[in-house]
Amino acid sequence: MLLARILSTLALLCALAVTALGIWLGDTWNIVLGAILICSGTISVVTAWRARRR
Repeated sequence: MLLARILSTLALLCALAVTALGIWLGDTWNIVLGAILICSGTISVVTAWRARRR
């Protein structure tokens, strides 16, 4: 469980970094990719944290 929580949190941080880079460079592709990855990362984080409670 700990590994899942760490990896999902890192995935979310990477998604935020991609989005920030896209905004900084003005690159639409990175902004869209980052938005998709943020949604995916958020779902992973919520799932990993809820799995611990059960």
